[in-house]
Amino acid sequence: MCLALAGALLLVLLLHHRRAWRHWLVATLAVGVGMALAVGPLVGYALRYPESFNDRVGDVSLLASSLEHGRAPLGVIDDSLGEHVLAFNVRGDNNGRHHAPDWPLLDAFSGLGLLVGAALLLRAWRDWRVQFVLLALAICVAPSMLAVNGPHAMRSIGAAAFACLVAALGWSYLLGCLTTLAPHWPRLRMAAGAAVVLAALCLNAWIYFAVMPPDRAVWQSFYPVHTRIGSYVRDLANEQGAAALEQVYIDQHLLENDVLRYLTHRLPVQWYDGDTFSRPVEPGAQFVLSGYIYRAQLPELADYLGAQPQPVYRGPPLPGSSDPSFVVYQVPE
Repeated sequence: MCLALAGALLLVLLLHHRRAWRHWLVATLAVGVGMALAVGPLVGYALRYPESFNDRVGDVSLLASSLEHGRAPLGVIDDSLGEHVLAFNVRGDNNGRHHAPDWPLLDAFSGLGLLVGAALLLRAWRDWRVQFVLLALAICVAPSMLAVNGPHAMRSIGAAAFACLVAALGWSYLLGCLTTLAPHWPRLRMAAGAAVVLAALCLNAWIYFAVMPPDRAVWQSFYPVHTRIGSYVRDLANEQGAAALEQVYIDQHLLENDVLRYLTHRLPVQWYDGDTFSRPVEPGAQFVLSGYIYRAQLPELADYLGAQPQPVYRGPPLPGSSDPSFVVYQVPE
């Protein structure tokens, strides 16, 4: 991303200062040599293992996804462009690990400044500095716009700095208008600016520390059930040895999750799927059930646990709830 932004800045400068191209060429060659040394190993890996190198890109590519679903690529890009135009002020990322789900990426005060600042930049689009800011903003948003699950706050994180820059320009203009309307109050602009900054900080603090923590869409995106179960299994293996897990059963659908699969890597934990078990269930075996659905699963395991089994262990409660993250039941001996 930094190289792309540096290239954009260099291109804009060369277009506006064509006579200085020789001076810029020397600097560009120096940067190019450094870039070649830095990215050489990465390029070498890409040439040797092209499929592995492009695997993730292919998985998240918006164009590849459009072809799989039989949609026209231009139509998909047009929809994505519209979503990203609205991302800062209307509806942003819906992944709770990245941002408050479906909230605008900017707070109301910063968003207002962004709109005013964008209008000012478009009016002065011939200025090379304006061109660079707009081009940089587009470059930083592109990784999100051309990928699935957009708007994606993490893939477009580079755009945050430029969006705040544009918002600052917008508020500078608005505060300048305030000075024009009230010329006899010279400190009004400074006081109003401080009030805007304080209001933006308070609003962001409210979103992050009051709105997001109890939001199920936020904490559920961090896989609390899978993480707690994986921690329990690891602790059990450390205390009693890995052999103790040969009679610990977890729902196969839970084990398909990447988080739990990572936490139980190389551990002989068992799985079950309905009436199918990875190995015969013996007396003393443990069933680790998800806190989301353990009540619905108990009747399915009544042949092993009994009609009214009592849990031998309850995991930590889910955020904002008294329900456990997971429950452990033991087969009677």
